[in-house]
Amino acid sequence: MKKLLIGVVATAVLVSSVFSGGSQDGGASRSKMLSVYTALVESDAQEVFTLFEKDTGIKVKYVRMGAGECLTRLKAEANNPQVSVWLGGATDSFNNASAAGILYPYTSKNIKNVDSIWVDPKGMFTPTSIIVTCFFVNIDWLKKNKLQMPKSWADLLKPEYKDNISMAHPATSGAAYTILSTIIQLMGEDKGFDYLSKLDKNILQYTKAGAAPMRMVGIGETGIAIGYDADGKYVKAQGYPMELSYPAEGTGFEVAQAGIIKGGPADELENAKEFIDWLLDENCQKLFQSVYRLPVNKNVKLAKDMIPVINIKTINYDSDWSGAHRADLISRFEKQIRSKAAVK
Repeated sequence: MKKLLIGVVATAVLVSSVFSGGSQDGGASRSKMLSVYTALVESDAQEVFTLFEKDTGIKVKYVRMGAGECLTRLKAEANNPQVSVWLGGATDSFNNASAAGILYPYTSKNIKNVDSIWVDPKGMFTPTSIIVTCFFVNIDWLKKNKLQMPKSWADLLKPEYKDNISMAHPATSGAAYTILSTIIQLMGEDKGFDYLSKLDKNILQYTKAGAAPMRMVGIGETGIAIGYDADGKYVKAQGYPMELSYPAEGTGFEVAQAGIIKGGPADELENAKEFIDWLLDENCQKLFQSVYRLPVNKNVKLAKDMIPVINIKTINYDSDWSGAHRADLISRFEKQIRSKAAVK
């Protein structure tokens, strides 16, 4: 009987130890780590996570991918999530993730400092910053070839730009999917894809990441890049001869988001909530501004060289529609324009 009692106790202890982490909704011991998938460019990600660790003592382990890749991987891991947070990527991508049931609802205590137009009413994800689609051009290339700066979507079809435009692929990059969705919303689907077919004739290369075309323009590998203004401004700040323009017909933009992953590591849940709160804190929002992103916290005053999004001609970008049609638009792009197998 004594041996049997010892065996029962040992089994109970073993079961207790296996489940001591608890469920995501409670009962878990708290880790000192936070695991993240991020679509921020590497330099921005490092600055954000370093400051978070400094402010909170929580160490971040992260994997950097394009927003499209983040979404694809999170869907594939839905039954066994490997991370607690997804940081970076547009509202349409997060709408898609929300519809797929892979996000954990959380409303930050700091959401009151954000304009309601940027806030998800269901509380499935949290806005962090705003970046706008634009063109960046290498000024030396313009002068050498005696060309004019492109100022509209129509300008990009000029024959003199042949093999001198780069952009990312919408299947792998959130920035590129915003470009695709912007053109379709601006022109209509059939006319938009007709435009993209013509634009493709001037495209030298589709890249995997949204920031890569800006680096290519900076070092003169191509003359023109289509992408986010923050990525181009970062490269320009390194001393490269670059200039920006926003398309005259109107442009799209990204409200970059962050979300907690449903079923993620239970011992990181409280850290994930703290991270979401911290992203809206003025300390972090000022950091976003320093890397050329528009802060969403209303209490953070814009730097003199920052242009408010209301002063840029934007389209009435429909993130809900964009998220719902993502798979269909990307599929048509791959079949009609260029496959993601060709990206570099």
